[in-house]
Amino acid sequence: MPKAQFSDFVKSSPFFKGLVGNHDAEKIFDILNEDEQIFEAVSASEDGLPALLPSVKKIEDFVSKNSDGSFPMTDTNKRIVGKMQKFVLEPFGYFPKKSKRDFAGSTIFKTATCYGYIESRAAMPVPNVKPVLKTNRSEEELRKAYIEGGDFGAMFELFELYKETGEEEKSEELIDIYMDRGYYRWLTDAEEAMMAEEDSQDNN
Repeated sequence: MPKAQFSDFVKSSPFFKGLVGNHDAEKIFDILNEDEQIFEAVSASEDGLPALLPSVKKIEDFVSKNSDGSFPMTDTNKRIVGKMQKFVLEPFGYFPKKSKRDFAGSTIFKTATCYGYIESRAAMPVPNVKPVLKTNRSEEELRKAYIEGGDFGAMFELFELYKETGEEEKSEELIDIYMDRGYYRWLTDAEEAMMAEEDSQDNN
């Protein structure tokens, strides 16, 4: 079974038919659908973090530097990005568990979803891609950038560094910091109901 394609996504709901030929929407989908981004989204999910978190910086860079304005980051389009993430991850057996609000580390996204693995629904294996560290910063520099500066890219670089050095227990400390600082909180039942209603209206 091949990976999800943007052409399949726009056919998955009548609501998305207006995205046919939309350069920006397709580029954002392609970012989420890169093997490395899928690998990192799954890794984030396994760590109890939002699946979108590893892709946020790439999406923001694209929107700020290369966008043609065809897919502005309105509330509706941000929800569509969330649906893209869902569409990309489902073939690998990862499905939404619960949304989280107050998603920090992004100038665009305010909510993000955590995913869980359902083995019986996995149609293909996760790409076996080892992410390439994006800088040559030292562990000390990365920790300072994350802990003092809130650099979430540095957090994921540290995750990969600790996998290489066999010090994965240090990643738990980073996750604890993420949780303790209230970078996101669970949606209340009322908020979940409101977002479900918004999604329902979007799909009508």
